[in-house]
Amino acid sequence: MSSLQNSNTVPNAGASAESVPSPGVVKKVEKEVKKEAKHEEKSVKGVLKDLSKPRKRKAKHKSTLSKAQKKEQDALKEMYKAEQKHDIAVSNLRKAQQDLDLSTQSHGHLKETVQAKGARVEEAMKEQEEHTKVRNAKLNALHGPSAINETGRIIPESEATPSAAPGIFQN
Repeated sequence: MSSLQNSNTVPNAGASAESVPSPGVVKKVEKEVKKEAKHEEKSVKGVLKDLSKPRKRKAKHKSTLSKAQKKEQDALKEMYKAEQKHDIAVSNLRKAQQDLDLSTQSHGHLKETVQAKGARVEEAMKEQEEHTKVRNAKLNALHGPSAINETGRIIPESEATPSAAPGIFQN
């Protein structure tokens, strides 16, 4: 409007016809006003566009951040699962080691027990053999060397040795 004030304008409404602007001036002023409005609208659009760019970048960064946080949470979940599996594996390993130790101790005790019982069996077999020899000697002395009854016969000393099955003698 500043160009309107500079050109031929009507200083007061009741003035003569000479103060009315010419149609060429009016067109020129209208053209300038439209040009200014168009320029201002273009400037406003540019400012709005410039304002929307950071908003779009912010939204994009926010989306990227959100995705990164979700990936981080998923990775943490997987890590916790792996840690839990590791802890279970360590626990199972310790239990297996304890079971092995107990089994080894039990095996040692059983081995000692078997050896002790084997020694007692050998000792009992030796005693039985000695007693059998003594009994056979007594019976031979009673019956003499000409014993007729074979069914009552006690095993002679030559046959009194143990066979493949210990403690079982052959007739």
